[in-house]
Amino acid sequence: MRSLALPLIPTVKQIVLLSLCLIVVAIAGASALLAIQNVDPVSITLLGFQSIQIPFGLALTACAALGAIGTALSLALSRSYARQR
Repeated sequence: MRSLALPLIPTVKQIVLLSLCLIVVAIAGASALLAIQNVDPVSITLLGFQSIQIPFGLALTACAALGAIGTALSLALSRSYARQR
């Protein structure tokens, strides 16, 4: 009798998703390590405006979150614009 079990060969999509997850985890781990090692307060100056003194880890997390939100918004807007055409 033949076995109907499929071989466990990953597809290209699964490999790409796994690679992306590994990259995100590596970046998150590196930024966490960097934030733990640098606890000194910093202030950010942008376009002449200066922030209050905040811990480096908090500044790093806020910048990463703003970057992720900006990227998600720009991708969503570009896809909706492409669908209208």
